[in-house]
Amino acid sequence: MENTVRNTARNILKNILKNLGVSSLILALVACAAPSSSVGNSTGFGSLAGDGSSGILGKATLGPQCPVVSVDHPCPDKPYAATLLIRASSGVEGTLKTNDLGEFRQDLIPGEYQVIPQSPNAAYPRASEQKITVQKGQFTTVNVAYDTGIR
Repeated sequence: MENTVRNTARNILKNILKNLGVSSLILALVACAAPSSSVGNSTGFGSLAGDGSSGILGKATLGPQCPVVSVDHPCPDKPYAATLLIRASSGVEGTLKTNDLGEFRQDLIPGEYQVIPQSPNAAYPRASEQKITVQKGQFTTVNVAYDTGIR
């Protein structure tokens, strides 16, 4: 999908350059380079949603994938499309869904938060809650490791 988006953007830029000139190309490049406020889908953040200058970003992974891991037979964790509940110290909550690569990014105002990984069922996969602090002007990295239960 990323290649399709890249090719589409490339074709649009070629047409702009051909039809409107260099100043339009520069404007288009600036618009394409603007950072996205979120990766994945989110709902319910309301007053917690920041202005793009601070928040959280990270990745959810799922492992172990194999019962036995050795140097000769590595078995890395896989990205995991997860749902995370984000709770502010005020009690306000929002739900964040990672993309298919397990990646997420969410703008948040500075403050104290709990990241509460949601499990699709009662047993596995599961991950531990994390308490985090979002500082003004910074994105806090949060890596969520879901346990498969494979031993």
